[in-house]
Parts: sequence; structure tokens; C-alpha cells
Amino acid sequence: MKTLISLILLLPLANIYADELVSGTKTSKVTRINKSELTLGNKVQFQHMVDNVCNKLMGERMTEGSTIGYKIEGVFLKYNGWSKATHKYKDKLETFWNTNNNDFICPATPHYQAKHFLKIIIDLQMYVPVLNEFFLSKNTGYHLSMNAYEIVNDEPETIVDYLQNILNGKNSRDFDHRQIKRLLRVLKKKFNGKTGAELLAENPDLISSRQ
Repeated sequence: MKTLISLILLLPLANIYADELVSGTKTSKVTRINKSELTLGNKVQFQHMVDNVCNKLMGERMTEGSTIGYKIEGVFLKYNGWSKATHKYKDKLETFWNTNNNDFICPATPHYQAKHFLKIIIDLQMYVPVLNEFFLSKNTGYHLSMNAYEIVNDEPETIVDYLQNILNGKNSRDFDHRQIKRLLRVLKKKFNGKTGAELLAENPDLISSRQ
């Protein structure tokens, strides 16, 4: 039965790993977005929005057929005062995430320490409804950077590092390593996913810029 459930969970991931996945570089015409639209503004309001997203994750972690990916999209749009009727809303939302993604830190709970939103997705094993529907889906038209990082033990750590640590046995939670390996491969090959060390090599000021 456990094997059957694992196979069922793997089926929706096919949408992520299809041949027509977006490559690491977006080839379509880039829409210029006014940077003034992307400032965090009131940091308290921004954190409230992040908390809302994290709470939605927690609330739907056991919901079969969850549409949490689309709900997160709705939260991002509402925070910015946009809707799906907004001109070029996908370009705007994409740039909003790519500009501010390092600041999406979920607060600590009795079960999880404070950590980046993407890591919480992994911990909750919600990579199918969240990543498949929204962040990595070939159907949404987004190209959202997966190279957000946070400073852990004085070093930058990305979701790629986090997944590799799981495979190396550095996370005590029980994961399906087949799904973790597939997700890691897609992030690296299709979405230019990098380790913190690789980001630091490209930008030696990476750590100081976050302090």
C-alpha cells in the first residue's frame, strides 16, 4: 500500500518534468516592470503577507487535491493590489517574487523552526500542489527564480543545498528520496538551481548584503 501511495503521488510530478519545461533562460520578450511597484513598503505588512502564505501551507498540508499553489498566487496578487485583470500581471508577479524572494521567511512554530518558505514546502512534502501548480509548472507561464537563499551557519543556503542535505541524511524527517532526487534534478537542469557556494562564487558580497 505504501508503494502504491508513493506512485500515485509521483504522477502529478510529470507536469514538472515534461520535455517542454521552461529553460533556465527566458527566451520570450521581457516586459519592463517599474521597480517602484516592487518595493516591500511596510515591512510589517509584507511579513503579514508571508505569514498568511505560510499558514495556508500548514492548513492544507493534509488536504487531498489541494489547490494551494493557486491560492498562494492569489495572496501575492492581493498584496500588490493586482488581479488577473491587471495588465501583464504575470510579468509583474514574476518580477515581484524574483526581486524579493529572499525575504519569504516563515515564522517559527511548535513544529518548525523559522526558515525560508521554499524549505517549508519541502518539509511539508507539498512540492506537488505548490511547485507543480505554480512555481515550476510549465502551464502557468511564470519563470520564478528558485535561487532564493538564507544565511545558515554563516553560509548562504539555497533549496538545492536543502535537498542535497536531505539526500545526505542531514534531515531527520522521512522523505521519498525518489521525489527529492527528481525535484533536485529539475531545479538544477531546468531552472538554473544553484548551491549557496555557487552563488557566493558569483557574488563574493552575497553574505554581507544580507546583514
